[in-house]
Amino acid sequence: MANFQGHITGAAIGSGVLSSGLLSLGLLSTPEASVAFLIGTMGGLSPDLDSDNSTPFVIGTKLFSIFLAFAVMFSKASDYSLIEMAIIWLVIYFFLKFVVFTTLKKFTKHRGMFHSVPAGMVGGMLIVYSSFYLFEVIGVIAWLYGFFFFFGYLIHLLMDEFVSLNLMGKSMKRSFGTAFKFYNKRDKIGSISVYVSLILLIYFAPSFSEFANIFGDVEVLKSFAYIILPEGVWFENFFNF
Repeated sequence: MANFQGHITGAAIGSGVLSSGLLSLGLLSTPEASVAFLIGTMGGLSPDLDSDNSTPFVIGTKLFSIFLAFAVMFSKASDYSLIEMAIIWLVIYFFLKFVVFTTLKKFTKHRGMFHSVPAGMVGGMLIVYSSFYLFEVIGVIAWLYGFFFFFGYLIHLLMDEFVSLNLMGKSMKRSFGTAFKFYNKRDKIGSISVYVSLILLIYFAPSFSEFANIFGDVEVLKSFAYIILPEGVWFENFFNF
């Protein structure tokens, strides 16, 4: 299993490269690319939130609670007074910390179904819902944020599987196959619950068509190849302010 530093580095690099590419293509603004990067990095830490005493759980839950509480508070800044916003922040923070994550610790087991591909998809869908309905982000960007979360989640799972392999091909650790999975035979109820949740989230989700039209376009995908290397002199306009 990769460690905390490895996971956060891997997710940050992957999310940074992807968000930078979308920014260069003009598909994201600078603020949107920054948010996407943070969400992807957060997704890279999320699979280990089912480990009660892990560094990602202790640090991740605290940072997530603080981040979401401030995000909601800022989104309502024009509607409420400072005292009201402070109360909103406290309610959200303590609800996440002592209700949501306490429940998560109680009903999850490390490397269980929470540590799986469909669980990452459920997490991505929750990002889509919160972005679209709570923060009123347009549909295509909400779906993109959800994809970034899932992208970071996948990086985490693949890193864990990679670490489980002996690079010389002689052996593999007992943990191999427990990270990147689609079903947990030891937890049938948990597995079914994840898939039922995913189906319901997809069914009631905001429209996916615009996202599919843009990011499913072959020309958009091909355009990534043109931004890898500069067309002319390297760093030509770097010092032009």
